[in-house]
Amino acid sequence: MFKGSHKLKTGKKVSSKGGFSLVEVLVAMFVFSLVGVMLAGSFSGFLKSYVSAKKAQKSSESALNAINLMAKTIRSSTLYTTPIINSGSQILMLDNSQGSCVSFRYFNEAIQVAVGTAVASDVTECTEASFTNFSNLTSVDDVTGVGDVTGLVFSGTASDLASATPVIGKVQISMKVQDKASTHLQTTVSLRN
Repeated sequence: MFKGSHKLKTGKKVSSKGGFSLVEVLVAMFVFSLVGVMLAGSFSGFLKSYVSAKKAQKSSESALNAINLMAKTIRSSTLYTTPIINSGSQILMLDNSQGSCVSFRYFNEAIQVAVGTAVASDVTECTEASFTNFSNLTSVDDVTGVGDVTGLVFSGTASDLASATPVIGKVQISMKVQDKASTHLQTTVSLRN
């Protein structure tokens, strides 16, 4: 059409050059800013969920490693007639593979292990008094951190091979793992003796 400027019938000069008015620019900036804030909020929410899920996964993996370590030790052990003490939070045993007394317990939000100092040949030597040097599984095998596990309970029976109906012992390990959904892990271990 017209280039430059032209006159209307009223005699005023009007520019025909294209562009945005101040109101249009302000509205566009507001909408763009609003979309940017919404995207940043959803992205940060996604990252927070991702970090939370990774932490829960790591806690569950650590707890499974702890259960597997305890199950392996219990499987090759001989249990005392009353192996589970302290309301189910501690178990005493003679580890046949090491020839020493071993105890696992849940104490101060951590799974702890103690190995008797003397070489034991009989399970009756493995009493609660023989364990004084408990250490967290974290420092022993880098298995689980303090606070990853929020509960641990042992239950089960010792083997009784001398009775008229022999009984093979078994131990059930129940563990509650720290995360939003409070995951429960459980396994049952049969003794080999």
